[in-house]
Amino acid sequence: MEQPAEPVMLSPLTGHKNVFRVDSLDIGQRSAAGLPARDEFVETIQAIEYGLDEARVLFNGRPAENIRLIAINSDSMADTFAPRDQLFVDISVRMFDGDGIYIFTLDEQLYLKRLQLQHKKIAVISDNKRYETWYLNHDDVTSLKVLAKVIMSQARHYQILG
Repeated sequence: MEQPAEPVMLSPLTGHKNVFRVDSLDIGQRSAAGLPARDEFVETIQAIEYGLDEARVLFNGRPAENIRLIAINSDSMADTFAPRDQLFVDISVRMFDGDGIYIFTLDEQLYLKRLQLQHKKIAVISDNKRYETWYLNHDDVTSLKVLAKVIMSQARHYQILG
């Protein structure tokens, strides 16, 4: 009888100088601010490592300590992201710095939404048209706390072959 092969232990190249490591954004069951994550996000991958040249292109020269990875678990941004897509976010962005998709808190609720400046207010947009757009006025913006800005996504289309 054939003996099963011993399991192969893989270790990350974390200490390797030619690796750009992107760790997951640690939201877990509660956000970094201690707020319920509302099932908006799901942890599926702990980290991804890239070669330095590839990372320079993908992340436009941003340092690894500013980039985090998180998987979305909501349909509110459908047409842009699907549930379980991987989002790469820049955690150095801590305030609205122009139109884009942000992870933020408002009134102790955690959101992943597109923010767009429209004259003297900010539109909070779900790319899924089944959800209404709503607006932040000047007073609302003072309680807006940006946690990160989405800079890239990677679709998760599984093809199970066996």
